[in-house]
Amino acid sequence: MIAGSYRVEISPDTSVREIIPLLIVLLWYTMIITFRYALKLVVPDNRHLINTVRNMNEAQYMQRIELRRFHRESRKQQRKQVRVQKEHGGSRYPIQWVALFDDQK
Repeated sequence: MIAGSYRVEISPDTSVREIIPLLIVLLWYTMIITFRYALKLVVPDNRHLINTVRNMNEAQYMQRIELRRFHRESRKQQRKQVRVQKEHGGSRYPIQWVALFDDQK
C-alpha cells in the first residue's frame, strides 16, 4: 500500500440498494408508455379538429403570400404613379418650386 492512503470497504448490499430505484423508475416509465398507447387505441383522433387546424394554417399561409403580392403590386403602382407625375411635371423638381421660379421671371 502507498503510505498515507486508506482503504474503503463497501458493503455488498449497496449494489442492490442502487438497483432498486432504477427498477422502480423503469417500471413507472413502462406503465406510463403502456397507458399512453392504450388510450390512443381507445380514444380516436378528432379528425374534424385536425382538419380545421390544417385548413386554418393553409389559409393563413395563403393570406401571407397574397399580402406580399399585394404589397409588391401596390409599391409598383406607386412608383409608376410617381414616375408619371414627374413626366407630367416636366422637371425633376417639385411643381411648387417650378411655379415659384416662373413667378420670379
